[in-house]
Amino acid sequence: MQFFLLSCLNNEYSSKNIIAISITTKIPERIVDNKGVFIIIDFYIFYNKEYIIYKLPYHKTYESDNKLIYDSLKYEFFVYKYNNKNGYLLKNANDSFRMQINKDSILKARAYGSNWDISETFKEVKIKGLNKLQNDSKQFIYKYIFENDIYDSAYFYYNNDLKNIRFTLSKSLDSTYNSKLYKTEFFLKHKSLSYGVELKDFYINSLEIKKIPFSNENDIINIFERINIHEKLKNK
Repeated sequence: MQFFLLSCLNNEYSSKNIIAISITTKIPERIVDNKGVFIIIDFYIFYNKEYIIYKLPYHKTYESDNKLIYDSLKYEFFVYKYNNKNGYLLKNANDSFRMQINKDSILKARAYGSNWDISETFKEVKIKGLNKLQNDSKQFIYKYIFENDIYDSAYFYYNNDLKNIRFTLSKSLDSTYNSKLYKTEFFLKHKSLSYGVELKDFYINSLEIKKIPFSNENDIINIFERINIHEKLKNK
């Protein structure tokens, strides 16, 4: 009987039933030896028909005498059931479901969540022009031309095949174009930075959603299985 239950759980949380996406933020930081150095931040989302798991990065550091001795990239997990206001923050994949946190507060702070919408950027800039650069039935690009001291222009990339994924950069733009905004590139004006070196791809702030393969990661499956059991027991 126990084997049967475990088998059912494993089938329910196999790669066929879990969608995985990555969200990557890329920001230019500095130029070293005529090469751009970027800050790149990735977080991941996994979901099935009932629950969503956010895999959120953080740095664990140790300093001594004002010197950095140790710096390691770690991940926490935030999991919640659809339509619930609260979820659970796990320090690791085996952590217990004891730390309950408001969903909107943590996702707004760490994962472009809550009511965050990248179209709010347009309130801070004056748009001189808007051009549609690619007219495809499934994918298209809009170029914005700005009039301000920081950004020269921006490219917004849309893909109809991604419409159903459970993450958005802009609910308003997704709705307007009946598609999914999956990538943005904001081009910085060179004079807004103090570098005297021309690097073609350096002056870009980018944000991108990618649908990625789910390779039956044990940590993620473990959380799905445990939260399902936890919620069922809690509601009895």
